[in-house]
Amino acid sequence: MFKRSVMLLAITFLFICVVHFSYAAERPKLYLTDNVLAAGVYNNSATSSDMSLIIRADVKDKTIIDEGSEMAYFVPTKDVKGWTEVKFDASNWQMGISGIGYADNDDNTQVRGIPMSVYTRYYFDVPNARDTRDITFYVDYDDAYILWLNGVEVARSQNIQAVAPNGEPGWNEPIGKITDHEASDLPAGRPNPNRWVNVRIEKTVVEYEFGGDAQKGVGAKPTGSTSASGAPLFAKNNVLAAANFNDGPGSSDMTLILRLSGDDQVYIDEYHPVKYIHDPDNANVPDEWIQIKYNDTKWADGFSGVGFSDGDDNTVTPVGLVSIWTRYYFNAPNASKIKELVILADYDDAYIVWLNGVAIAFGGGPPAGDPPAWNASAAGNLSGHESSDQAAGKPNKARWSHNLIQKTIVSFRYAGSSATSVDSVGKLSTTWGNLKK
Repeated sequence: MFKRSVMLLAITFLFICVVHFSYAAERPKLYLTDNVLAAGVYNNSATSSDMSLIIRADVKDKTIIDEGSEMAYFVPTKDVKGWTEVKFDASNWQMGISGIGYADNDDNTQVRGIPMSVYTRYYFDVPNARDTRDITFYVDYDDAYILWLNGVEVARSQNIQAVAPNGEPGWNEPIGKITDHEASDLPAGRPNPNRWVNVRIEKTVVEYEFGGDAQKGVGAKPTGSTSASGAPLFAKNNVLAAANFNDGPGSSDMTLILRLSGDDQVYIDEYHPVKYIHDPDNANVPDEWIQIKYNDTKWADGFSGVGFSDGDDNTVTPVGLVSIWTRYYFNAPNASKIKELVILADYDDAYIVWLNGVAIAFGGGPPAGDPPAWNASAAGNLSGHESSDQAAGKPNKARWSHNLIQKTIVSFRYAGSSATSVDSVGKLSTTWGNLKK
């Protein structure tokens, strides 16, 4: 009986704490400054419902990378030669905030569609690199991942061990060859200590050699930071444009309700005044409709949300629509000071949102394009996401705590006092993800 109890405890421990120790033939080097972590996340199928990669790296008692850290990322559609190498030029990649993926509300940086893989690069310093000889990686992921530290592979999930075991897999090579693995699905946002004790987390301890003060020959990364390349935010006259897509012309319902806030000050909410137009009238609307200075005076006036059926829309449209375009105007008096800009979306079936002409959030697998064509979803290939179906009316706090709501932390920059005048640009403002460094 005693032996059986000990065995059960051992099995339980192994299930809760999945730890790998890396003793590669080639140990990576770690420097005080200018280190590069390349990390790929891979989908298990071309119809996967979700994807996620969130990384934490600790050296001794100091966390070097965590949820909210800045990263460069790229969604490949063909093989990218040398992207895991230190010297790789990533200047044409985008900047984002970790974690990255789509669906399940667990990603600070969301990618559109159903990518086969996503490549990321973290550029970081390790002030205590000379004080110890191992670095610990924690990874929350869906479906598979591989990590390269300063050009040396140091970790990969169990389900991708047999795919290109001696090198880097092709951008779509793992499709159909790896099993499904679910992430913790804890909500995106600030670094969350509870994430790293979840049973789905993989932990790898990697031995390294101290390489010296600074690594040489690091390839270029995207210019600026997420704050410099994010959406502009002004103190007055901002425009939030949104495209709502149905998953097919025969769909029974459709809606989009948005809430935009900065440091908990709400700028846009349910029942906010909105200009809107829907198909077929939006078929001839130029792409400039997502920009600040587009003339929408001929659009209809309404209140957010806009859609049909289920009793959750303040502005009711005809049934059976394929797409609805909306534009919201708002002021943000604290734009020069806020640290965190957040958008929440209650939607059916897919949406994209642009802040002053820059895409900041999307969900439901919206079609490609910036903006997409009005009828791009007519083929019925969206995810069929359901809204919360809470009753329409004045702003409802209960709506925004529903588990179907999608939350996005927005990368932004303070751009001046007014969106409709020529301003000198004020100081950069950004998300907490950059400020924490």
